[in-house]
Amino acid sequence: MNDDDLEHHEEEFRRKIELEEEEKKLEQSLELQQRIEKEAKDCQLKHVADGLDVQEHIRLPMQVGIQT
Repeated sequence: MNDDDLEHHEEEFRRKIELEEEEKKLEQSLELQQRIEKEAKDCQLKHVADGLDVQEHIRLPMQVGIQT
């Protein structure tokens, strides 16, 4: 192996490591984005459920008042 081959091999190795690091960062970013989206969805569902609970508390007394 001559010097040019060695330099080329080292450069390829460096690029491979850089690509692997970039891939790892992208995977971490995707995981973070998915967690944020899940938390937002869960929070939205909780607010919807809380809103339904409030509506039930409002409706029940009104229905009781109408029936009596």
